[in-house]
Amino acid sequence: MVTAVQIPFQRSGLTHPLVEQYLSENPDLMRFQAYAPNFEGIQKAIENRRFGKGNRIVLRQVLERQYKDSQIEFSPDNPVYKNILSLKNENTYTITAGQQIHIFLGPQFVAHKLLSAVSLAKECNERFPGKKFVPVFWMATEDHDFEEINYLELFGEKFTWNMASTGPVGRLTTEALVSLADQIKPKFQNDPETAAILDLMRQAYSEGLLFAQATRKIIHQLFGHLGIVVLDPDDASLKETFVPVMLNEVNSDHTAIIENTTNDLEKAGFKRQANARETNLFLLPDDSRVRIEKKESGFATADKAFSWTKKELVELIEKEPGLFSPNVLLRPLYQETVLPNIAYITGASEMIYWFQLKDLFVANGIQYPVVWLRSSALLVPSKIKDQLTGEGISEELMLLPEKELKDMLHTRMLDNAAAPYLLINRMEGDLVELEKHVRSKDFFSHQLLDNFKQAEHKFKDLKSAFDEAKNQVLLASPSINRTLKTRERYYNPKQERINSFLEFSKHSSVLSNEHNLPYWYDFHNFTIFYYY
Repeated sequence: MVTAVQIPFQRSGLTHPLVEQYLSENPDLMRFQAYAPNFEGIQKAIENRRFGKGNRIVLRQVLERQYKDSQIEFSPDNPVYKNILSLKNENTYTITAGQQIHIFLGPQFVAHKLLSAVSLAKECNERFPGKKFVPVFWMATEDHDFEEINYLELFGEKFTWNMASTGPVGRLTTEALVSLADQIKPKFQNDPETAAILDLMRQAYSEGLLFAQATRKIIHQLFGHLGIVVLDPDDASLKETFVPVMLNEVNSDHTAIIENTTNDLEKAGFKRQANARETNLFLLPDDSRVRIEKKESGFATADKAFSWTKKELVELIEKEPGLFSPNVLLRPLYQETVLPNIAYITGASEMIYWFQLKDLFVANGIQYPVVWLRSSALLVPSKIKDQLTGEGISEELMLLPEKELKDMLHTRMLDNAAAPYLLINRMEGDLVELEKHVRSKDFFSHQLLDNFKQAEHKFKDLKSAFDEAKNQVLLASPSINRTLKTRERYYNPKQERINSFLEFSKHSSVLSNEHNLPYWYDFHNFTIFYYY
């Protein structure tokens, strides 16, 4: 069982100047968006979206092949299969979330992105009858930053997939992850539900599948009942549809377009997230992914292993598009080329580089989607809520930055034990009044003044010692220390980026049920789920 408490995002402790402007739909920020991030914006995006029948056929064929390669068989009534079949229809659109593929699905927020896409698609299906919306999870399988995805942190311990990798992570074999699963399993010896999910993952890694295929299988087994379709973009057939944009990348000055938009974004007060290069393509030779650079004589890979004239590179792209991979700034254009997409689910940092690309979409004639902020959430045991309620501490207080929460707790403790401090303040005031009498003509004497100064000095020592004692009491307060530890463990808004999905995987089915699913498209609020 799960209950939910929602807090306005601005009071969640997740501060980001771009998000604050985004939530308020600041007109200045709309220069970098095609549609407002609301259902009126989605309505307009639907009206403007065009997606060719040929692209739909390719997309459906690729998905059917990829699921077969992942050893996934469908029954006729399977929701994922029905969604894949529906993509052939011109009134079917996608709602997409994308992410690097991590071992054991990675941090908790990966599931949050996925659920945000499912939830928004479900809401759109209800709001726009006659249209069909399919949730899609875009696996960033061509990414080669292996060290970003080869570990997970579990109860304070780090588990790492150690191997050499310089190419697309989706193409890696997964045998070593079987032994890593065996290392992790003792962590859940008293938690059979989570151990069973870990076994499911271990099985997928043991079947001779590539990392992308195994990840699809895991997502399908855990979330397939929601109809989420998992797409691997590392596919030659999909890249054939992207050839015109790759040719424009070679023949046109995409960098200048991106830089102009980025400069406008920076003038509006926001830092760039990604830097454009003269060529925003990679080559995929064998099991590597190598950046392509522009040279005086044409183009060459960064490792100097391959070089071409412009004409030769154009011919190679046209002949073998599967050899090429878009970088982070071309990937959004690739995605919107191969999917009939209406909205893309982003995190705050990811949102910035989408905004950097607005004019590049226009220059390439590609429709820009609604940029929809992913929902953020924490999972907290209900007993923790009961404990805090008994102490009169709210969720909003627990989401404060640590120093602010600590200061608030100190102030509250002082308020609850104010009498000694009132006495100190009163004595300090009395000394001021007494000094007036000591210096008056009726009482003045040097002996009396010296005695008074000695007494005043001793009082200051007493006050200083009392303050020191007060600070020691506050620092040593079991209640304050316990509350601060509770905040760090359960109410730190950044924990969804740190905690492993595995820690909360047994609650996934509850979080995605009919009652809780609507929370995942509501990015205006931060949700705390309390589980029993």
